Order: sequence, then C-alpha cells, then structure tokens
Amino acid sequence: MREEEGEAKALGDGSDRAVFVGRFQPYHKGHHEAVKYILGKYSELVIVVGSAQENYTWENPFTAGERVEMISRCLRRDNLYEKCYVIPVPDILESAVWVKRVVTYSPKANTIFSN
Repeated sequence: MREEEGEAKALGDGSDRAVFVGRFQPYHKGHHEAVKYILGKYSELVIVVGSAQENYTWENPFTAGERVEMISRCLRRDNLYEKCYVIPVPDILESAVWVKRVVTYSPKANTIFSN
C-alpha cells in the first residue's frame, strides 16, 4: 500500500467502506450472509434500512426500530457490530433525491450493494 493511500484511509474517505441498502422486512439469513460477504471485502459497512417510515402493513410489518434491533442483534452475535453502521432512511418517491438523502445520512463510502 502506498503511503498516501494509508493516509487517505486514516482520514476516513470511505475507500474501505461499503453501503448495503434494503428494507429488511424482516432481516433474514440471506441478508446476513450478504453482510458477511461484504465485510469479507470491506473493513466497514453502512447498512441502510430503507422505507424507514413504513410499518404495520402487509409488505412492511416491522418498524424501523424493530428492523434496526434485528440487524444489530445478528451483528452482535457474530461479532460484526463494531464494523457496521445501521441507519434508517425514510423513503422519498424520487430515486435521485433519495440517493442524495442516503449520502447525507451515512458516512462516506465508495461502493454500494443492493437487491
């Protein structure tokens, strides 16, 4: 690794951090396997809980808080919690605006994973 690359990472430029976006209704084994896969390639992961305002419906039965708790418990169980940020983000029905919102809600990252 070049010295300047090490300095950039130390400054928190997000070069070794990824983002994983989902509704996680509910968070399940497939999601958790994806998290482990991503953390095998990146040292940190931002887990964006999308549609945070949705709950108590057939398609979105869990609240954002319940989803954050599900994810956090699984991460703690496998000693991954310290490597992750779990951030709920409300939906906006315009994709470009929502992406900008995700960027403002989360730490810097240079790679995104989604469905």
